Amino acid sequence: METTKTTTQENQSFSFSSNETTVAGDRSEAQLKLMDVSRKGIQISFMPSKRKKTKKVTINLEGEFTLINASVVFENIMPVFNEFDVVIITLKNIFSIDLAAIQCLYKIKMLQEPNGKTVSVESELTQEYRELVRISGFLPLLTNPKLTA
Repeated sequence: METTKTTTQENQSFSFSSNETTVAGDRSEAQLKLMDVSRKGIQISFMPSKRKKTKKVTINLEGEFTLINASVVFENIMPVFNEFDVVIITLKNIFSIDLAAIQCLYKIKMLQEPNGKTVSVESELTQEYRELVRISGFLPLLTNPKLTA
């Protein structure tokens, strides 16, 4: 049975689909449908953990991550916290990033950590973009920063 759920948080409205499945013991469990997104120059892909005990997902961001698409990233990542306790956001193959994008990641982390969620941001950034993150004061936001050429 296909349903649509809308969640409101911080004056933002997010919609996502859920798929209802029957589990042993005639129990129903709603599962978030993680759909990869490619809009406005950013690609967002979701890789949930296959472990049953850990509700963990890795989200890869690739491409241009700037003011133009920061809201797309925010709107696609926030609903994930309804189903997962550990979220790893990985910045890979980023060819453009600005302060709005960094603030978007910071906001996600600051909104979710008080709720008991674990958010880590791993990155592979060029020296120039890593310097932007450092100068803006957000270097501690990055869990595992790697330098790329």
